[in-house]
Amino acid sequence: MIKFLLMVNKQGQTRLSKYYEQVELGKRAALEADVVRGCLARRKEEVSHVSQING
Repeated sequence: MIKFLLMVNKQGQTRLSKYYEQVELGKRAALEADVVRGCLARRKEEVSHVSQING
């Protein structure tokens, strides 16, 4: 199930965010920062999308 959609540029700035479940603003910022760090740290051979799995 998709919980949110996040698009960022190469500088890490959020260009689009869409949440399909209610998430607190503080948690959103932390979640977005975590996803951006993962995307910016990827190698050239890796894909440009990630899946975030929370238990």
